Formats: sequence, structure tokens, C-alpha cells
Amino acid sequence: MKNIFFFLIMCSCISLNTYAQFSYPIQKVAIEFQKRTLIVELQEKDEKYMTKLKKKDGEEAVDNYVSNIDNYNRLVKESFPKYWKTTPFEFKTKEETDDIVKSGDKKYAVFSAGWRAEKRKQGTDVYIEFEVYCFTTYLAEKAKKRDKYYSDNQGSMNITRGPHVFKLSLASKPVSEADFKFIIQQFQLHTEKATTIGKTGGIWKTAFFIPDISFKAKKILKEKKLSIPKDYLDFGEPEIKEVYKHPFELTASEKEEQLILDDSKEYAYINYVWSEKQQYWAIIVVDIESGEILARIGIGGVNAAVFGIPTGLDRYAPIISYRSKIFFKPNHLKAINRFIGK
Repeated sequence: MKNIFFFLIMCSCISLNTYAQFSYPIQKVAIEFQKRTLIVELQEKDEKYMTKLKKKDGEEAVDNYVSNIDNYNRLVKESFPKYWKTTPFEFKTKEETDDIVKSGDKKYAVFSAGWRAEKRKQGTDVYIEFEVYCFTTYLAEKAKKRDKYYSDNQGSMNITRGPHVFKLSLASKPVSEADFKFIIQQFQLHTEKATTIGKTGGIWKTAFFIPDISFKAKKILKEKKLSIPKDYLDFGEPEIKEVYKHPFELTASEKEEQLILDDSKEYAYINYVWSEKQQYWAIIVVDIESGEILARIGIGGVNAAVFGIPTGLDRYAPIISYRSKIFFKPNHLKAINRFIGK
């Protein structure tokens, strides 16, 4: 297993941007997607991988690996019937999904997830990799790509869009129903909107389309109470009050998850995703009621050099929320406050 070394220089400047984070589907692809039955691919244990893992890292690593897969499949089966409203869907094993993909049956689309790599362009012909947990939808006839390590394509000058309908990447596996609700919301919102605002024309088959967030986000943020995840912070209420002049609540993970599941109309919350706009991790503010992304907070100016390949330890680490990886400081709240205004 190769090691990974990070060298991050965080600038003091924090930016808040009114861009969405995820590239909208191509319009005609989104329209076609809405006509199809969605195959939700379940995950399976890799026996060969488990044997190697046991020899190298022991029985506990194998147990964690199995638990992660079981937890993922449980969440998928519980969450899709509750939150997926766009199209009919069916749960399938990988083998069953492979058969449908090979047949080229155009009655189906595919929802798949797995460990992948996102790339950040760092100069001419220089790219750095970040291992992510990536969710993708494909039209079935394009879904052979779903098992590839790179969901998008690396060109000599730019990163170009892969053949997926829509893609969302997290720092590790989702661990709760609230996580999956967020994921499903983003797939539905972006795909539905793309049927009317998605880009058209052949050139956009490989282009990213990330429009501005609606200006109404400011008003929504001003009216909502911001749920701030106290479990993952190293500062408290006094520091928050100095920089954030709007309603907020320091919220424990369990309460925040329940607010999300209850569709609370009073709150917005903070999440952590891979930004296709920034080509880096970003903090986002999400309206609990609608699932709409209200703002993105840049974590600061970043110069990064990465040597080697990500280790993927989360594949067999104990289950822990990807949101624990949030790099969140008072300056981020200051940026939100500045965006909202008085």
C-alpha cells in the first residue's frame, strides 16, 4: 500500500461563492433519464480482497469492511423507498446490473457508488488525486464506466465530464439515513432542473455546467436558523457570536440528523462535498426543507502537492461520519455572515 503525503498551505482569505457545486446533467440526457426505471446497484463483498485484507491487517479490518458494506446496503434499501420520487426503481445485485448494462437495454438507468478518484488540476499537465466515495447515475448503455477509478476524463489541458448523468462525491461512505436523504435530494433536484435548464448541443457532452445559485438564497439564509455541528468543532458559542450575527444553534449530530429527517422548515445546515466548481473539498450550506444548496464556502486558498496514491483506509476503517472531516473555522461563518448581509 502506497503512502500519501499532503502539503497544504491554507491562506487566511476565505471565500463564499454563489455557485452550485455539482455539474448539471445534459438536458437531453436528463429528459431521457426521467423516462427510465432506475437500477439501484447493491454492493457485494469481494472474497479475494477479504482474504488479502485478513493476511495484511487482521480480522478486525475484515469485520469493518463487511460492516461498511452491510450498512451501505441497509441504508440504500431504507432510503430509496422514502425519498426517491422521480422514477420507478429496482434493487439489483452487481451481477444482475452487469447483465442489464451488457444488454444495452434502454429501459433502464443505473445508480452506483464506490471508491473513486477526483482530480484537481495543479498546472499544465499536472493533476493531483483525492480518493472519494462517489455516487453516479448513468443511462444503462453508458454504465460500463461505473467501475472505473476515474468518473471523469483527464485531458492534456482540462478535466472533462465523464459519461454519467450526474455525480456527487463525499470524503467517505454515508453512514446515516440523513446522509442518504441529502444524496438522493441532490440527484433529484439537479436532474429535474436539467430537463429545462441543462445545456444543449454536442459540445456540452464533455462540459461541466455549474450555474449561479439563485439570489433568493440570501433571503432564505437570513430567515433560517443555521445548525452548526458542534461535534466536529474546536471552538464554541462565544467565537461564533463574534462573527455570525444571525440565528444559529450548536447542534449535536443526533439532533441534526433528526431535523433533516423531519424536513425542518426552520433550519439550514452545513455539509461537506467535493466541489466540481472548485475542484477541491468545499463546505456547503443546505436548506433542510428543500435540499437546495444555498452557498458554498471555500476553505481558503489552497496550494496542494500530493505524492503517491490515496490509501483508501476508509474502506475498512470503523464506520465514522464523513462530516467529521470538515475543516470548519470561525472565518467560514464570517464569510456566510458577509454573504447574508444585514
